[in-house]
Amino acid sequence: MENKSKLHEDRFSSEKILLEPDYLTDYLQLKKHEVADKNNKEIRNILEYMILGYGLHVIVSELGIQSTLSLAERTIRRKLNDCGLSNVDKLMANYYRLLLFPMLQAGEKHLIEKYNEENSLVRKYKKHKKVFKSNVVFREGASEYLGTLTYNIVSNLITMPILFAYSPITSNVNQLSEFFNKLARAQNSKLSEFANDIGFDSVQLDSWIFNAMKKMEISVNDNAELVDDLTGEVITTIGQCKI
Repeated sequence: MENKSKLHEDRFSSEKILLEPDYLTDYLQLKKHEVADKNNKEIRNILEYMILGYGLHVIVSELGIQSTLSLAERTIRRKLNDCGLSNVDKLMANYYRLLLFPMLQAGEKHLIEKYNEENSLVRKYKKHKKVFKSNVVFREGASEYLGTLTYNIVSNLITMPILFAYSPITSNVNQLSEFFNKLARAQNSKLSEFANDIGFDSVQLDSWIFNAMKKMEISVNDNAELVDDLTGEVITTIGQCKI
């Protein structure tokens, strides 16, 4: 295996490639070294904040980069491209994989558990196997994980402009103050406790997770496996000892 260039192979996971946070961090560190001689402190700072797990809207705010919160990704992508970094699309995918790794892992664990339960019932009762909707089941697990996060944590992932855009409350000018008041009261609450109050229900959350998977360049196949859409390889976030 080339040093730091490939994911770890997990022999015990049916030839799946093991995706680990350390690999993702190392990849971003290599990108940081790539611009070390370019005298571009802003780009190095962006990459450092990515490694530390800051959301793009937080990075824009912390570094004083001219951009709206809703356009943070576009702004940062442009800056990374303009400075001459190679493979910016892969860089962004790996950044999102690192940022959302706990959600990705929670979704996969839930997916494997439900897939095994379904197969066990089919074998036990010799039932006709139903269509197992892997994508839906994965998003259920991811949604459950996000629901446990407090606003102060989840707001690093799901920005206020996104909550605002998804919420039907905000389509009514007279209800705007109600939206912000509810959001203010939710600062120490879990997402599952305040999401419905602001109109960000399970349908909106499912849609957000769907889009997040696209940003990570990861899909779920019919065998309840994660697929790296950049390489076509089957991957897993779960080592043998954790299954």
